[in-house]
Amino acid sequence: FERARNEAVAPDELIRKQLDAILDGGAYTSPEPYLDFQRAIQLCSRTLQSAEVDGAPEERLEFFGNMLGSEDPQVRTLSHLEVAGAPYNEIRKLGDALPPSELRAFLDNVRYIEWHALYILLLAQSDDEGDRERIREAVKTAERYSLTTQLGAWATAFVEIDELAAIDFIDQQILSDPNRKAEEIKAVIAALSVHATNGHTHLRDRITQSYRAALENYPTMAPSLVGDLKKWERWELADSVRAALSDPAVAADFASVQPLRAFLLAAEAGRQSEDAKGGGSGSGKLLPLLIVALIGLPLFLAFLAKGRTRE
Repeated sequence: FERARNEAVAPDELIRKQLDAILDGGAYTSPEPYLDFQRAIQLCSRTLQSAEVDGAPEERLEFFGNMLGSEDPQVRTLSHLEVAGAPYNEIRKLGDALPPSELRAFLDNVRYIEWHALYILLLAQSDDEGDRERIREAVKTAERYSLTTQLGAWATAFVEIDELAAIDFIDQQILSDPNRKAEEIKAVIAALSVHATNGHTHLRDRITQSYRAALENYPTMAPSLVGDLKKWERWELADSVRAALSDPAVAADFASVQPLRAFLLAAEAGRQSEDAKGGGSGSGKLLPLLIVALIGLPLFLAFLAKGRTRE
């Protein structure tokens, strides 16, 4: 029984052993040709996720980034899986993982279309003005013809290189146009969300205003927007969320109503907390002062009148 068990689990154990060697010591071992490649990819994905939870060293992403251009197709695939699943702020650090010339060649080759989004994000780290112009033109072409292929990645790269100018373009040409396709709105919102959360976080205030435009022109998108707004504690958009909640299409969908109501409750609690700490708009302090003034003013005037009568 023990022998049969060992024979059954040996392939998985061998794969795990090689993955542990890569993660712990950076010692890459080429997979044996007789191993189940698809099974290796599954185990690799699970091992990397487990390592992330357990606090694996940050150097591992750099290690896999350096393997993106490997001539071994198995190594290249495993490396792409790892890097593509990393947070955007980590991907930004791998700008030199592949030369811009290779990125351009990969983007021009439909054989690599499944990895084009990753290549676009890496291309945004290039200092070459030609690469930057390619990114700008990709977004403008997508806007002009309502194209959605890789729009999320191109928009993310656009904001990476042009920041406020890119956000202004997205606002004016896409989010402020009520006739855009839902896929277009989802793509550019995903790009803005990535930056406000893990990219150019200093643009969060500006991106919040983009979310306001999206709420006003696409109220049915509100359920997918309030998650970010709640995470960023942007309670100033409560009125826009409340307006979206009154939209008939939203109000008729119970699944859409619940997250909006949850945000409004959180916004109210957040505002009360800010007022209690003295960090809000000050309306909590202003009302008592007005009451005192309304009560005190007639008394003060009566006192003056009495003084004049005595004189």
